[in-house]
Amino acid sequence: LVAGGRVELLYRQSMWETIGGGTSEIMRSVVAKQTLGLAGRT
Repeated sequence: LVAGGRVELLYRQSMWETIGGGTSEIMRSVVAKQTLGLAGRT
């Protein structure tokens, strides 16, 4: 990758979007389990 180039920028952005997408999915699962009363003991 070219340091400071557009390719590097797009790569870094895609990594953050991947992490953010996973976080949203986890939160949806947590909310759904709590709403349905399926949350286990911690």
